[in-house]
Amino acid sequence: MLAAAAHIGGGDLARTGGTILLVHAVAVLATAAPACNAGTVPRGALAAATLLALGTALFGTDLGFAAFLGARPVPLAAPLGGMAMIAGWLLLAATAAVQLMRRNH
Repeated sequence: MLAAAAHIGGGDLARTGGTILLVHAVAVLATAAPACNAGTVPRGALAAATLLALGTALFGTDLGFAAFLGARPVPLAAPLGGMAMIAGWLLLAATAAVQLMRRNH
């Protein structure tokens, strides 16, 4: 989306959507990657990665439609996606706090 915003337009919505997609893609990969390396990943971290991925997909898709087509075909996609992303970040923080407490005791 960032490349499309740079080359064909889309304005602030496209740039914002692209930035959100990029940042959250890194977060999802960093959170879920240890599971691919036969490491033990807390279930909370995988659930957080899932919420982040789904929320980002909903939010980013809505912004993309709005930026490039001028339409929002799914009425509550952005708010629901945003809430899922917030829930994912909160769950990730809570999971990290629990893991730190377990290690310190």
